[in-house]
Amino acid sequence: MANCFKEDPGNIYGTDLRPTYRLKNDDIIVTTTEVKVNHSPEEVKKWAAREKESIIKREKNFAEGVNFYENFERVDIETITDTPIGWNLFEVKEADVAELMRSIDAIGLLDPIYVTREPDGTHTVICGRLRLLAFISLYELNFEERYKFIPAYVINSTEVDELFLRSMIIESNIKFRSISKFNMIQSLIQNYEIMKLVKNYRNESNLAAELSKVFDMSESSIFNFLRVKKLCDPGLTLLYEGRITLKSALYLTKVSKETQINILERFGVKGVNTIYKLKLITKEGNISLEELDAKIKELENYSPPKTKITIEVDKRFIGSLLEYILNFKKDKINPFANDYTRGNTSSLFKFKYDEDAMEIYAKQNLIDEKTLRKLASNLSYEKIA
Repeated sequence: MANCFKEDPGNIYGTDLRPTYRLKNDDIIVTTTEVKVNHSPEEVKKWAAREKESIIKREKNFAEGVNFYENFERVDIETITDTPIGWNLFEVKEADVAELMRSIDAIGLLDPIYVTREPDGTHTVICGRLRLLAFISLYELNFEERYKFIPAYVINSTEVDELFLRSMIIESNIKFRSISKFNMIQSLIQNYEIMKLVKNYRNESNLAAELSKVFDMSESSIFNFLRVKKLCDPGLTLLYEGRITLKSALYLTKVSKETQINILERFGVKGVNTIYKLKLITKEGNISLEELDAKIKELENYSPPKTKITIEVDKRFIGSLLEYILNFKKDKINPFANDYTRGNTSSLFKFKYDEDAMEIYAKQNLIDEKTLRKLASNLSYEKIA
């Protein structure tokens, strides 16, 4: 089997659902070569027939489902190839493989995997990639015959549409396997594109409802992710490649696609990922190039009005640190708050802490609870019970 721990992100097997548009001044330059092939009328006719057959199959699969359960076999692991590149975005952790190996060795495989049988007699794993890896690893340990053949539901690849299989992979993994936010965005975008190709889900609200079921997220969260569809095409490519953050993408969607492209080209990827600056630019709405350039120039020397500082300290010094910070608040923050913010310190100073840890420290007399309450309060007043 191909190495399941590595994939070549530059290649995609089958329908390419990735956004591919780039900025004019993008650092990444993709070169393409057009090769003209003269097809005969008979070849064109065959291609059109295959395309029509594929569309009919796709609509039938999504409308009626696919029955994998008619054919259950023990499949030779040496005949099984990995999921096609770009179809499975879920992380495979060696610790998870090791844990599954222990379970299978103790009680066997409880859930069969799902594979397609290819015309040449080989198989492709669709669901159960982790289980297959565990079987392969167990077999390679001591070559026991019981691990050479894995229980599997098998269906001929000619009977099922590629996009249906890719949707199966997402739905069977999303609730049980770890996935990074980056890969979550990629999966959402891919599944969104798949569902748009299926007539049942052409309506935007229907899409959000279906995606919320698949990804086990609220519809409002899904709509938040789907807002990225309002990105200009180069912005969507940058997000898909992980070069701009989801937060940056959502701020960009506040303005028109034309303005987005101007911001990306003028401000650059680094500037767009500087949230406090991007927030100020998009706040202006759809502005002209001249206004945009002036705003970017203005922001060159702009500093954020607030920042966060994280301090990690040994518990033996936590009491002294709290007293020191409290004195800072009393001497610096409170007088300013009394003069300018009616005694409210929340816009000037916020103190957050691990409540469970502090509760333990209080019981051990390592900290004074009154000091903690004063630090956490939004008031400058000293009389806090």
